[in-house]
Amino acid sequence: MKRPGPERPRLLLILLALLIVSACTPPAMHEAPGTYKVESRTGGKPPPAEPRPAYDPGPEAGPIPAMPYPDAIDTLNWDINDALWEAESDSGAGGSDSIHAIRTRPARQALPTVTRPEGVVQRPRPAGLPERIHVFLGRNAKPISLYSLGAMQIMAEGIAETNGAKGISVSRQATLKGRFFIKRAGAGYVVEQEKRAVLTTTARKLRLISINPYNLVDVNGSVYRGSLHLIGEAGGETTIVNVLGVEDYLRGVLPYELGNVDRDAIEALKAQAIVARTYAYKRMLRPGARDFHIYNDVQDQVYKGVRGEYLLSDRAVWETRGMAVSHADTLAICYYFSTCGGHTASKHEVWGGDSIPYLVSRPDLDLLGEPYCAVSKYSDWTQEWSQAQLAGILRRNLRAAGVMDAPPFSSIKGMEIAQRAAGGRIRLLNIKTDKGLIQVKGDKVRWALRPSATDDKILPSASFSLKLGDGKVTAQGKGFGHGVGLCQVGAIGRAKANQNFRQIIEAYYTGVQVVEFK
Repeated sequence: MKRPGPERPRLLLILLALLIVSACTPPAMHEAPGTYKVESRTGGKPPPAEPRPAYDPGPEAGPIPAMPYPDAIDTLNWDINDALWEAESDSGAGGSDSIHAIRTRPARQALPTVTRPEGVVQRPRPAGLPERIHVFLGRNAKPISLYSLGAMQIMAEGIAETNGAKGISVSRQATLKGRFFIKRAGAGYVVEQEKRAVLTTTARKLRLISINPYNLVDVNGSVYRGSLHLIGEAGGETTIVNVLGVEDYLRGVLPYELGNVDRDAIEALKAQAIVARTYAYKRMLRPGARDFHIYNDVQDQVYKGVRGEYLLSDRAVWETRGMAVSHADTLAICYYFSTCGGHTASKHEVWGGDSIPYLVSRPDLDLLGEPYCAVSKYSDWTQEWSQAQLAGILRRNLRAAGVMDAPPFSSIKGMEIAQRAAGGRIRLLNIKTDKGLIQVKGDKVRWALRPSATDDKILPSASFSLKLGDGKVTAQGKGFGHGVGLCQVGAIGRAKANQNFRQIIEAYYTGVQVVEFK
């Protein structure tokens, strides 16, 4: 649907809003690069793409925009987006229902002032930390449907060789807005708008760069900030990568990792923002060339773009901008999970390997001895199987649980928890079968003892007891997740008990320090 043309008073207001944003941009801090060391992350899935030549992605569309102060962030952002609606005519039919739904969200009330605690130490920005994060959105062979609120430059990227040295060459191919489609054509792409081809290229990689830094882009029904990279893969598939500033990325993470919380839990949101930012920094600083830094799901952190953003979450990102968790001048490995059930776990007891001094088991109880996460529905849970059903589940899932040499058994004769970790989670489970003994270690018991043979859900946690009788096996447990690092529901409980974000973080990561990179 076409929007009416702009009105002069309206455009004057928009220009004023843009000037306010520009005035709020902090001056650049020219300091020596930091000396932060980078540790490799234990666990997780490496990107499947083959290694690429290392390169500097360069500026995507000028400087990253400063976030407006969140008391007015909704109004200001929507005014800027309205300016694009008014000033840019729609190309093609249909528009974007996803973007329209975001624009018409109800207004939110102003928030009370939130103070920042003392003790946050300023540090130089880590050397080699990129300006933008590259987020994996998906990979498929279907045509990609896009709708850009403002104009986007489509750039073709190739590998050039100069004097025997390989590098990256980038050339602008087209500028589009509105609805358009991109699909694979041989090794390259065809870009279509209004049912006609506007660009054909043999380039394996395209960059779609938003000219206006506040632009919103609908990608197959989901809306994102920033720019896009499209990378051609074998078999006609395309990898879609969202490229944007870390603070805008976090605005799309917090609503899905911690949820929509009340005002009295804003300190938990701020703790989550700092921990998620630290996790992102660690991924961005990994050595080696790759097409993206981080996955958009539970392999790393859940990120769904603009749709879930809300004012309280935006403010948590703003109030903690640039902050991260450090231990001994090293960015910390910040694992987190849903519910601990009253006690966290040590990293080496859950996944093996060397112990990490700040990822150790700790009680998580309030002054009355109750878990801070007691409100979680997973504070206590029960799972029951018939012995025959569980035998089938075990046969199907033992390899996924790390047991490669299990005998071809038919029935379960008994189960014994042979070892427990300090926090009560299982370290070693003995399963007696008609063909001998099977042992499952650590957190992998959750993969072995799945609740059902018909789906991929795993057991909520490895903190449980077992009871066998009357042809049944019953697990009574507590908690949800691996148990290492920050307990998210516990962080909400601590925030409601008037703890600030620094106290929350230091409660879950022993001996760490919250630092602010300048």
